[in-house]
Amino acid sequence: MSYILDALRRAEADRERERGAVPGLHAQPAPEDTLARSTSPRRWLPWAGGGLLLIAGVGTGVWWAGSARETTAPVPATAPAASPELAAPVPAAPAPAPVTAAITPPAPAASVSPYLPPVPPPAAVVASPAPAPRAAPPAEPARLPLASELPEATRRELPRLALGGSVYSDDPRSRLVIINGDVLHEGARLGPDLLLEQIRPRELVLRFKGQAYRQPL
Repeated sequence: MSYILDALRRAEADRERERGAVPGLHAQPAPEDTLARSTSPRRWLPWAGGGLLLIAGVGTGVWWAGSARETTAPVPATAPAASPELAAPVPAAPAPAPVTAAITPPAPAASVSPYLPPVPPPAAVVASPAPAPRAAPPAEPARLPLASELPEATRRELPRLALGGSVYSDDPRSRLVIINGDVLHEGARLGPDLLLEQIRPRELVLRFKGQAYRQPL
């Protein structure tokens, strides 16, 4: 733009000089060199004016295009501020729905493949029977005194016995003894107070008035 203004100023100055150089009636004619200098600017003045006009048109177009872009730039629209009186009330948030725990159905039992052999059930553990308590050995009978070991008073009351012989057997019914010539079995009575209780291989068990004793054969 500064070049255009300088060109316009020079053209205006040239026109002012031409106006001031017009001779009056009483003016003296200028010499030929002066006329030549005064007429030489007139030759390029039309060309200078056309160039100034062209430059001025181009500059005006550039300036107009720039101003048009500035004026056509979109202005961001500002949303009108909402009036507090006209603001719609915000609805309250609904209460959350109750969460129900999802019940997962039990997984189906895996089916046993028909190609696999069935697993045998575990063998039942048989509890060994508790050992039976040992029977207590029969108590040995109290040692019976011999007839010779009885008190003297008891010996005096014993009846006289004549022993002939005896037969011993595992069967008590087959046992027998000969006393005073009579064949007797176990349980036989030899008098009102004397009883034959047992026949042994080498002795007899007799009871006299409740007192048991042994009688060797």
